[in-house]
Amino acid sequence: MSAHKFKYKYGRQALPRARALLLWLERHGAHVQRLDLSLGLPDDAAAAEQSELGSLVGRCVAACGGAAGQLQELHLSVRLQDLLRLDWLPALCSLQRLTVESGARNSEVVFTADARECRCGG
Repeated sequence: MSAHKFKYKYGRQALPRARALLLWLERHGAHVQRLDLSLGLPDDAAAAEQSELGSLVGRCVAACGGAAGQLQELHLSVRLQDLLRLDWLPALCSLQRLTVESGARNSEVVFTADARECRCGG
């Protein structure tokens, strides 16, 4: 099983690292079977930075999914001021396990699911 862990505790380097990861995943993401992604920005980060990080997280995951993707396990730990969008989720046809931890300001959400019962829409 191809497992990739990209973990960077929270800080100013989260955006450049997420951009670099996206470039790598756009080339190799179809072969990733397990992805553990932990990113976040400081509380004083600008709204534009927060928005970009949320977008990059979605694009990184989407680069591993789709009909040709092999992504079976996904763990996201993302600290954003805003809600993390999950609109890329239906395209992850091979996904069997999903864990999402989102620590927004003054709140935390943890979601775990066994995706084997879910079916991809067509």
